[in-house]
Amino acid sequence: MPETKPSGEGHAAPPVSPAHEVRDIQPRSAVIFFVSLGVLILLALVGMWALFDYLEAREAKLQPPPPPVTIERPLPPEPRLQVTPETDLERLRAREETVLHSYGWVNKEAGVVHIPIDRAMDLILQRGLPARSQPPADSSSSSGTRGADHDR
Repeated sequence: MPETKPSGEGHAAPPVSPAHEVRDIQPRSAVIFFVSLGVLILLALVGMWALFDYLEAREAKLQPPPPPVTIERPLPPEPRLQVTPETDLERLRAREETVLHSYGWVNKEAGVVHIPIDRAMDLILQRGLPARSQPPADSSSSSGTRGADHDR
């Protein structure tokens, strides 16, 4: 069989395309675009600033004037909120510490006093805890059951 060679008839070679864009952007168009964009942004900022000033002035006109300053104001009804809870807690703890570490009367007519904690602990170590002289009146009915439970 004879060899056939392809002939170049009927098929044109594709044109060789350049490796870059043939048409470039015009520098003048780019400069005009970016300058216009900058001007538009500045106009928007100035417009927002003017709008906020207008709205702030309008809101100030709508607000009632502050009441005149009075020296004595009546207290609000109970319950009142704590204005300075940290200071209140410090005062409470200071009063408690004063009571815990000082001598004073609890009930003068009954002869009941309070003493500092350290002194009370020393007295308990010296004297021991007080013992009951007689059992309570209620324990007589339940003492049988306690004794029975205790014996087991």
